[in-house]
Amino acid sequence: MRLSSLAWGPVIYREISTQEWFRYAQKIGLDGVELVDSWMNSDATLLRKACGDLSEISRKVFDPKVVDRIKTELAQFDHSVSMLTVHNKYLRITHQDQRDEVDRLRMCMDVAEKFGTNRLNTYLGDTPADLEGVSREDAVKACIDTIWQCVEVVQERGFYLLLENHPGLSADDKGYAAVLSGVDSPHLGANLDCKNTRKAGQDPTEFLEREEIICRLMCLHVDNYLDTPEGWNRSVSVDEGDVNIAAVLRKIKQYGYDGWLSIEYGGLGIKKVGRSAAFIRQVWEET
Repeated sequence: MRLSSLAWGPVIYREISTQEWFRYAQKIGLDGVELVDSWMNSDATLLRKACGDLSEISRKVFDPKVVDRIKTELAQFDHSVSMLTVHNKYLRITHQDQRDEVDRLRMCMDVAEKFGTNRLNTYLGDTPADLEGVSREDAVKACIDTIWQCVEVVQERGFYLLLENHPGLSADDKGYAAVLSGVDSPHLGANLDCKNTRKAGQDPTEFLEREEIICRLMCLHVDNYLDTPEGWNRSVSVDEGDVNIAAVLRKIKQYGYDGWLSIEYGGLGIKKVGRSAAFIRQVWEET
């Protein structure tokens, strides 16, 4: 098992800088860090609100100066990059829109290569507006068609595309499994996000009961939350929230998974990442 983290919240909300994050990741002994496209363009600081949707900001073109700055900072530390998370939109109906998505993916691969990783984490990117006038069956088919075109390009360059479950067509285990099964390629894998399964009222272990999901696992996003009257509190370590993370870790280890785990932390209070890392290592060693 190799342990990584995406400190999304502390960096995007300016609790710490990327350089300070890389230093802390080294201090707590992580094997790598996960990067995200929303850190790499100059508009990422234009936050709409603390819980705002940055997907459209993230889809803007990478700022080469920001990319080079982060690359220089990262070189100061002995970190592998577990993957680069990017915001694509696979629900593309026309051939031109599908080609545009493939072109964006090529750009993402160019950036990923700068950081020495051949793994791109992504999700379907569909919104309720995208589904207006489109049946669920046709929407899933369009996503599969677009992803197949992306996978062909990914395979040519020796990359791997990871699909994360996310609110929308891949929110529940059935929808997520349908897309994965529709693209039967070793260059498309699963990144199961433990928190996101709860958006569909399911536990992550339910997703892992499906062979078509667990056999494609290339990463586990280990994250948690507390459901409060004000909404989801994400400023918790993975052992403090509503999801039984220990049960998830035991299940994938008993299955034989030994790849990347990445702590996705969307809250504030960077020391929660350190506590999460210690908890994950303990559960893994005891299983």
